[in-house]
Amino acid sequence: MINNEFGRFTFRVAPLRNVELTAPYFHDGAYPTLAAVVRHYNNVPVALRGFDVSQLAPALRSLYHGEEATIGAVLAGLDSRLRQPLGLTDDEQRDLVAFLESLTDPSARDLRSLTPAAVPSGLPVQE
Repeated sequence: MINNEFGRFTFRVAPLRNVELTAPYFHDGAYPTLAAVVRHYNNVPVALRGFDVSQLAPALRSLYHGEEATIGAVLAGLDSRLRQPLGLTDDEQRDLVAFLESLTDPSARDLRSLTPAAVPSGLPVQE
């Protein structure tokens, strides 16, 4: 077994197309809105230490590891650019959320037109 300490607490980043429609966010669904994600990245150390576990689904709350040792390990593995606050103003944060929302394809908001009337067997599709 290879000990890959560098890759600890890292995750593949999903594409941003239609990101507005993919809540909740992060690998564990920790944030319910894009605004919450932007706030998190604006000051990661504060966000990690002040995370409100009630944002998680009730079934996941007992799995949360918010003790200082885990938070310290996460912060140590962060890209150095995220260890310090970004300093975005409220207006800049709103603009960033608006930009992310602009990446949503309008046709992705209503996918009913993609539902077939029947499947290959000829059976009707239940709505």
